[in-house]
Amino acid sequence: MNDSPSLNYGELGLQVGMIGCGNIAGFHAEVLKFLGITITSVCGSPNSLRVAAFADKHGIEKRYGTWQEMVTKEKLDALWVVAKWDNIDSMLLPLLEYGIPIMFEKPVALSTEKLSEAIDHFGHMMVKTQVGYNRRFYDFMPCVKEILSTQTIKAIEIHLPESTTGVEDEKLVNHLFLQNSSHVIDLLLYLLDFPTISPLEIKRHIDSKGRRADGYNGLLMMNDSIPIHLIASWNSPSNFCLKFHSDGSLVELLPIETARVYNGFEVIEPTRENPIRRYKPQVSQEFFLDPLSVQFKPGFLKQTQNFVEACILGTRPNIHGADLHSTLKVTDLCLRVMKVHS
Repeated sequence: MNDSPSLNYGELGLQVGMIGCGNIAGFHAEVLKFLGITITSVCGSPNSLRVAAFADKHGIEKRYGTWQEMVTKEKLDALWVVAKWDNIDSMLLPLLEYGIPIMFEKPVALSTEKLSEAIDHFGHMMVKTQVGYNRRFYDFMPCVKEILSTQTIKAIEIHLPESTTGVEDEKLVNHLFLQNSSHVIDLLLYLLDFPTISPLEIKRHIDSKGRRADGYNGLLMMNDSIPIHLIASWNSPSNFCLKFHSDGSLVELLPIETARVYNGFEVIEPTRENPIRRYKPQVSQEFFLDPLSVQFKPGFLKQTQNFVEACILGTRPNIHGADLHSTLKVTDLCLRVMKVHS
């Protein structure tokens, strides 16, 4: 991930199509433009009013009403599938038929069956597909992954305070753990090299009307020996975070865009204002995103570089990007927490 990939692919003349033109599509378009990659065509939902405005803003020449028409007529080097969160599921298998390298936003599928079918029937496409779990590509994640590999972890905390305030889409609310919280679940699995994790006891919260999910709290177990405390109290005024507790050490991603390693305590003696002795954890290492990364949605730049070089050009293996195999594991764990029958 830190092997200094090219920052400009303009001379390659890559031409890509984009399915979707919402907010997340704009973040991808900004990175592609920076890397010298031309978006030659875009499509949205039939009769969408967004397509023209999106195409004008990003200098995209060709606009289509359906993705089938776009993919059939255009000679594309790759596709970015950034459609509405619950529409990609129905596109997954038909799109893989075309054999074009595809960058999928998540969730790729709403069931494990759909992902398993994709893997079973399109094995040759596994090296040409990547899923948008961009937090893997935060600049400091290789350091965090290396630190964790040297520690004997005793307990893990996951905090997922999703916000549902003002969200009217009941289907989205009931799938929010898969649609968005899966980012942190993927990161947990990725940092620990995909261990076996099983939910033991999960309290599923439902809103006062009995229709919408309202969070998940409970205990999971990693490799039958390490407890994972899940605190997904939705609308709680807290940050998304991961905490890894070891002997005398704490690795903390709080918020996920930063990382700190704590070792030991600083003793703060009583004062007149606060007559109680305090023990403040001492930071031994601290990590932040680099200035170039934060010019874009965090992780998107390196994620895109990885996809181009691993899945389009084939100049390096896709070691760090999420593929359909790892996405299946993330989806399976999310659905088991949600208790959605897949």
